[in-house]
Amino acid sequence: MFYFLLAAAVSALDLRLKEGIEAQDPHAFPQPVGDGHVTISRFHNPGILLNIGKDYPSLMLSATAGGFLLFVIRLFRLSRKKGHTMEKLGLSLITGGAFSNLADRWKHGYVVDYLQFSLRPIRRLVFNLGDLFVILGAVMTLFSGKEKD
Repeated sequence: MFYFLLAAAVSALDLRLKEGIEAQDPHAFPQPVGDGHVTISRFHNPGILLNIGKDYPSLMLSATAGGFLLFVIRLFRLSRKKGHTMEKLGLSLITGGAFSNLADRWKHGYVVDYLQFSLRPIRRLVFNLGDLFVILGAVMTLFSGKEKD
């Protein structure tokens, strides 16, 4: 149950941040944060990474829903077993972030992205907190190792 509550908290946090971003005047962006290495912006992404699939919103919604469902099933099956803590945590983060993006696609037809980083290789990309949780969860899951059932 804990892992599903974690996923719900991740999703709720990101959805609340997106709601706050959407409520602001579009001309208020971009907004540098602190020393300027992070910028708050507002971008509506109908596609996935790099706006791939932007011309196929129904397909993007279906793909997001399918991916979310697969992670929920995996987390549910794994949550009934002992151990696998790192993988369960990773799957919880992925599930929460995926649900947040799925809810955006369902409601708006696009995902609200709002975080930009000044790091050279990703400077042009815009993320949301759900995306970052998906990435972190994927890394945790990848490095969780193979625990015995």
